[in-house]
Amino acid sequence: NTSKVTNMSNMFSDCSKLTTTINIMNTGTTSYSSMFSNAATDPSAHIIIGYTTNTQSIAEAMRNTCTDATAKARIELKKIDQKNESSFSFNQNTRKIKQNII
Repeated sequence: NTSKVTNMSNMFSDCSKLTTTINIMNTGTTSYSSMFSNAATDPSAHIIIGYTTNTQSIAEAMRNTCTDATAKARIELKKIDQKNESSFSFNQNTRKIKQNII
């Protein structure tokens, strides 16, 4: 969960075989220089950056910290629905509460 993270500088730099999904939901993320520097250079790498309407420009800027065109093609931007994620978490927590009561 990166909802409260504000500094992602160098977070994935030099991670050549990185395969991950990261959802950017915090508009307060202000530092992400070199986040993907030398990342995703291995052909097996695949990164998905999920973003909301409010964080699209941040996600695009993060992807642009990868300067190698071939590696950058392995970093996918994907719009996510923040409302559905919140309701999924709520439903999971509600189910756990109900199980504890019964």
